[in-house]
Amino acid sequence: MPKPHFLRRPSGLYVRFLIPLDCRAAFGRRYLVRSLGNLAGDAARLTAAQFGYNLAQSIGALRAGMPMVKKRKTLPGPMMLKHGVGYAPLASSLPPPEALADEVDPFAPGDHTPPPVRIQNGAGDEVFHYTQQMGPDGTFTLTTDGTEEDHRRAMEMAAQMAVHFHGAVAPAAPVQSARPSPLLSVNIPLFLTQFRQKKPSAANILDTTFTLRILLSVVGDKPVRDVEATDMDKFLDAIQHWPPNATKQAAFKDLTPAAIVKKAKKLGGRVISQRTQEKHLDSLRKFFKWCVRRKELDDNPAAGLHVMTRAEEETRTRRAFSDAELATIFDPERRAKHCDTPSRWWLPLLALYTGARAQELAQLRAADVEEVAGIWGLHITAAGEGQHLKNAQSRRFVPLHPALIAAGLLDYRADAIAAGADRLFPGLGAKPGDTVGDWFNRTYLRSVCGFDAGQVFHCFRHSFSTKADRAGVSEARIARITGHSTGGSILREHYIDAPSLLERLATVSAVVFDLPPVAPYAAGRFAAFFTKHKKVQRRKAAVDGRARRSSKA
Repeated sequence: MPKPHFLRRPSGLYVRFLIPLDCRAAFGRRYLVRSLGNLAGDAARLTAAQFGYNLAQSIGALRAGMPMVKKRKTLPGPMMLKHGVGYAPLASSLPPPEALADEVDPFAPGDHTPPPVRIQNGAGDEVFHYTQQMGPDGTFTLTTDGTEEDHRRAMEMAAQMAVHFHGAVAPAAPVQSARPSPLLSVNIPLFLTQFRQKKPSAANILDTTFTLRILLSVVGDKPVRDVEATDMDKFLDAIQHWPPNATKQAAFKDLTPAAIVKKAKKLGGRVISQRTQEKHLDSLRKFFKWCVRRKELDDNPAAGLHVMTRAEEETRTRRAFSDAELATIFDPERRAKHCDTPSRWWLPLLALYTGARAQELAQLRAADVEEVAGIWGLHITAAGEGQHLKNAQSRRFVPLHPALIAAGLLDYRADAIAAGADRLFPGLGAKPGDTVGDWFNRTYLRSVCGFDAGQVFHCFRHSFSTKADRAGVSEARIARITGHSTGGSILREHYIDAPSLLERLATVSAVVFDLPPVAPYAAGRFAAFFTKHKKVQRRKAAVDGRARRSSKA
């Protein structure tokens, strides 16, 4: 029997039933909903159970090729003639099920009272040698009075009726059993487990987990196969009202995602960027694509779902920094006051002179700064634990610009190694690129430098490419440094090939910026930072150790 799902709406209590997959074409819908009026408690449950029973009878009738009823109007089922214990099936006189979709009430009680049967002799007199009966399954039975003559005549009549009805009725379509569909609450943890096995970045896991948490909260737990366009509308509405860092704000503390969205709508204020919304949609598509591959969904309900056009995404408020803006960003007094950690001091400079992405630089290990054939440079790879690249073209060796060496980057590297740091810029957490970007974009550029929201860390990448282009460097040579795709015509099997190192160094050196003087790095500048970081790491190791011992006990 279909399981009732209760819905409380402003107009009262309702009950909803899921229609099996093989019957939806006949019903013309996925769900059937009925009002329970002002009923509550046991009375509502009893009425819902009665609805469910009647619906089960209608579904059973439909699967047997029988009709459903409207306003208790009885339609005949398959006819059978009975004599003793023998049955003779007749061709059904029913209309095809699809003709009934708009004419039936599947919740109508199963009234199987047969229509009157008039049997006459040649003189027109009625004879009553037959009785009629319609069973619970809709089978229509005529029973003779038991004489051989009556049975013979009844069988002749049955043959004539079969000829009369033959060809007038479309045969019932074969019933395909509906494959059970797991709930979202079951599939999401399984997907995340298998997703982790592919070893994505910790940031990717956190983002995907959070996206699916929002999905489950705003659409509710339901079978995966029942997720539809209206659910995607709810998800879109949620992310378009989602406040930045909502879970860290006191106003939204301990609230579910659905409650956060409801409260955010009342409070108003800033929401996450369109780019962040697109990331949520990317994670959603990834999950439903996995469901489709497992044949738990016919198609991906999030496919083609976007909040930005491709053109908008390509040109989203990105341009190179002007010389005046760079002078503001790298003002010596401003940097001395606000760039108080290794990552804040070095990463803007590295981005300006390499054109690399924030994530690529923030995840560097100390060992990734290396001298190759007499040329110092950065290994931008995904070889280390927790390192990830955007694509295959991103793997590369970038020579250090002379300005970086003059600024003392190699001296800083030595300090980091001496302090026992594996990461070149420790303390950035599971999402190092986001940590750097958030501080630079929201704090340094907006609050400290007074820039508008159109400028972000990624603009360093555009600044490098723009300067290289104006210096006459070819697009292919720029792509070697920045890790852009070149269509496969330039990149080679190995990302380091000795003949190209001098060319790469020349490309990097051709990029010149008119910046205020950068004070050389003084050895030991961040000694206090490394000492504090060591204490944090020791404390974390102790906590993890106690947790492991406790789990074994």
